[in-house]
Amino acid sequence: MARMRVDEHPDAAAFRAAAEAFLERDEAQNNPLLGRIERFGGAGGAGVARGFSVRAGEVVCAALETGARGLVVSAAPPEALAALAQALHARGQQILSADGPGEAAAAFAERWCALSGERARVGMELRLHRLDAVRELPPARGSLRAADERDAELAAAWMQDFCREGRVPAPRPGRAPALEERRLFLWEPGAARAPAAMAAWSRPSRRGCSIGAVYTPPELRGRGYATALVAALSRRLLAEGRAFCTLFTDRTNPISNRIYARVGYEPLADHVHLVFEPVFPPPDEGNPRRAAIPIRPT
Repeated sequence: MARMRVDEHPDAAAFRAAAEAFLERDEAQNNPLLGRIERFGGAGGAGVARGFSVRAGEVVCAALETGARGLVVSAAPPEALAALAQALHARGQQILSADGPGEAAAAFAERWCALSGERARVGMELRLHRLDAVRELPPARGSLRAADERDAELAAAWMQDFCREGRVPAPRPGRAPALEERRLFLWEPGAARAPAAMAAWSRPSRRGCSIGAVYTPPELRGRGYATALVAALSRRLLAEGRAFCTLFTDRTNPISNRIYARVGYEPLADHVHLVFEPVFPPPDEGNPRRAAIPIRPT
């Protein structure tokens, strides 16, 4: 492979210009990156996200910084991810976590930890799914509706519960950004029209978007509400002109993986969230600062 060159892009507009064509070769797989371009960059391309691309003649790797000093990486050759880690470390970049396809995140982490003296801990194992058409399911009792201001308190509480159960950062108490942006939907199962489940769509790209924040309170689980909601919302998004929807599940949760398979979501790739942390006690000055990282995908 040709010599690697790592370029930094100060905002979403510059990152879009450099990396969008590369990412769109596998649009569904790269939804986590493409969706962030759209969210931060908007139609005009001005935004706040900082991106990086690795070139070996052409772009072979792309990565985007998150607000929590994390990094989202694309699938890429290991040597490109090693070059990215080398360049970021040389610039004094602080990286607290890495997300991406399992082999890509592991390749970045291996080089990053060798340079920083940190170790990588698996925070979450995820599976990315893609849906092109909703499967025929038995008719579900209830209906889908968009959440609105009357649902603000409930949506904010459920979002906190969802984030706590999923071990992901939560919005500020009292806020549900998906509701404020009209991306949150509820499932109402009966005549009383009391919501029983929620889900939101996010990360729009040129041809698709992602569904997430799927939550049913514990006392209402096992009744098929989440299945009905995800099916109805996916059908709605496709009817609005999207070619596909994507969705992440916890790879270790067989229930959620089974539910979404019933709707028509098919596994696309395994992803991982890695957290970088210091090694204690610190290594001696004369020793190589290398941490073992048992994170290679199985």
